[in-house]
Amino acid sequence: MNVLVVEDNKQIALSIKKILSANKLINFVDVAHDFNQAFDKVYSEVFDLLLLDIFLGKDSLTGLDLCAKIREKNEEIPIIILTSINSISYLEKAFKLGANDYIRKPFNSRELELRIERWMQMTEKFKIQKKLKYKEISYNFHNNQFYYKDRPIILTKKNKFLLRLFMMNPEKLLSTAYIKEKFWGDYPGVRKSRNLRSNIQSLRNSLEPHCSGWLRTKRGEGYILKK
Repeated sequence: MNVLVVEDNKQIALSIKKILSANKLINFVDVAHDFNQAFDKVYSEVFDLLLLDIFLGKDSLTGLDLCAKIREKNEEIPIIILTSINSISYLEKAFKLGANDYIRKPFNSRELELRIERWMQMTEKFKIQKKLKYKEISYNFHNNQFYYKDRPIILTKKNKFLLRLFMMNPEKLLSTAYIKEKFWGDYPGVRKSRNLRSNIQSLRNSLEPHCSGWLRTKRGEGYILKK
């Protein structure tokens, strides 16, 4: 299990990382200290659970903004708000935006572990039951792996995100603007160099040995996954 901790206080973030890294059920713990850094990590790496602080230093964008943005693209990943704010209104807003849990600081380290383990168990049951499939291509949520006729397809993390997007909308034309919004979002300062064509071409090259010609370009309109 991979966990991302989003916390602007570096000392607290390090403390949380040490607690979670000692848990045998958790494979990897990464840390982000502001919205932009967290946003980049979420969409370039694979995490099974997110721990979000609400206020992220001087950044005007908060952990709740990040929660809302993630929920536009990912309904499955558990999000736990970890904050010192003792306010019912913030708790209510967090749940409305899609947070799964809300823990107040200071927290008990064992309570944090138990909450995470609970969400991990629920997520694993969901992943085992759920499988995405289009024609001969399938995606296993349990191991984050794509297959063509049961043969693994070697893909980068960005390739996987794009292919999931196409497989969730099979034989449907996805506009360039729609893909860009899903891939990068519309927040300023989140990676300036964005080349959708190169990412699409990279995915197409990876699919070529298995299903040549399935990922099509409609000039001036967008892209479509169709056999």
